Amino acid sequence: MSRTRDYILTELLVLRTQQGDREAFGALVELWQERLWLHAHALTDTGEQAWDAVQETWTAVVKGIGRLAEPAAFPRWAFRILTHKAADQVRRRQAEREAQQELAALAGTSERRQGAPGARVADLRDALAALPAAARQLLALHYAEGFTTAEVGQILGVPQGTVKSRLHHARRHLKRLMEEDDDDGR
Repeated sequence: MSRTRDYILTELLVLRTQQGDREAFGALVELWQERLWLHAHALTDTGEQAWDAVQETWTAVVKGIGRLAEPAAFPRWAFRILTHKAADQVRRRQAEREAQQELAALAGTSERRQGAPGARVADLRDALAALPAAARQLLALHYAEGFTTAEVGQILGVPQGTVKSRLHHARRHLKRLMEEDDDDGR
């Protein structure tokens, strides 16, 4: 299904949901659930935290969808809600998250063999996990979800120029981490 078709369908489902159609809301959830979960997982690093953030997001959507004046804005609105809910999850479980990241980094380093198929993908995953959550969030919204810098700015509540600057720094940081991993692996 094309991105344009998804967005047109989303607008229709939002309008029908606002009119009280529960089946339309179910279809809206089905259409956006995976994308929201993938983004939540990129922000939280654990499936449990991601599902909690997504559930809280859908609860907020149910409560606020009637006030959404522009149905076409649903994706940005839902991702913005999710971003805040995921940040809440991270704050509530920061100590647990840091411990899991350290264990995952140690396990990933010991299991990876130099030159093994997929080692570069594993290096990228490790480097992404080492980035601060805000940098991962920007990269995921822009590259994984395909939002423009203006849309990312709306989701995060910051100016487009700030998004561009932060994306530049996040890419540079990721590049440094990948280069350090290359140096360590030699």
